Amino acid sequence: MRVLRLIAAVALIFLLFGVSYAQEASVSTDKFVYHSGEKIKITFKNISSQSLFSIGASSTPDFAISNVERKLSQWSWDAFRLHCGWPDCDIDFDAPGEIKPGKSVSFQWQPKIYLNKKYVVPQPGLWRMTFIYQIRKDGDAKHWIWKTIKSNEFTLE
Repeated sequence: MRVLRLIAAVALIFLLFGVSYAQEASVSTDKFVYHSGEKIKITFKNISSQSLFSIGASSTPDFAISNVERKLSQWSWDAFRLHCGWPDCDIDFDAPGEIKPGKSVSFQWQPKIYLNKKYVVPQPGLWRMTFIYQIRKDGDAKHWIWKTIKSNEFTLE
């Protein structure tokens, strides 16, 4: 009975705070602390039994990062875009590449965000990124599901 109450309490916390865990993938950085100007190595791993698709597996991998977030307080994050978007810029990036079950892709990102119509170095602090990927149930694009997953937290000094 105690175990059931514990499971119910944990489930309630997940529902109240919107915590989710992607069963299909993981995203991690190679370190937890980076110095100014240092590139960040990002690894996206397919931990599912089906192929996943991500721009991270293309020749323009940083477009798989939909945004980066800086921690403001215990419960609050501020999101920033990585790239200049429409209508200010016409962005050209590759189609998502396939990542087979158990495989991973890695790439490096030079920390820059797009803020006030220019690219700037992010402020020091605790950060994480939101990575976007796709599940394709079949060959019909109407059945493709876009999902996001958060990376581990890392510090920019």
